[in-house]
Amino acid sequence: MVKNLPLKQNQRGQLITTPTLQVVDHPEIFALGDLADCKDADGQQVPATAQSAFQQSDYAGWNLWASLTNRPLLPFRYQYLGEMMTLGIGNATLTGMGIQLEGSLAYVARRLAYLNRMPTLKHQLRVGLNWVTKPIVDAFVGKDL
Repeated sequence: MVKNLPLKQNQRGQLITTPTLQVVDHPEIFALGDLADCKDADGQQVPATAQSAFQQSDYAGWNLWASLTNRPLLPFRYQYLGEMMTLGIGNATLTGMGIQLEGSLAYVARRLAYLNRMPTLKHQLRVGLNWVTKPIVDAFVGKDL
């Protein structure tokens, strides 16, 4: 769908943005996440990851408000926080901020980090409860249901 828009795009179909997350030649449109080809305030390419998108969301929200209220826009500043990767059931790896974990401890830490990023307590409880109960239900009822 994005590739069909009459906006400047890179070879991967991402919208080319300014450091303020505005689409080039269309400052009224903001783009972020893996939809955007973005360089940050220091001119560094921003990776198309969930970590980047989460950080960009604050800037996009602020800049949208600022553009509507004639305030200065803020250039995005990306902060690399590390990487987390699941390696199967009960196993993961986590690196960043001087910490390196592997195995079941990394798996728990990764899940806690994701719960922390949920927008509300209701979301945190729903997801956390699902993570706890699903293996139990699967064990008793079977995975085919």
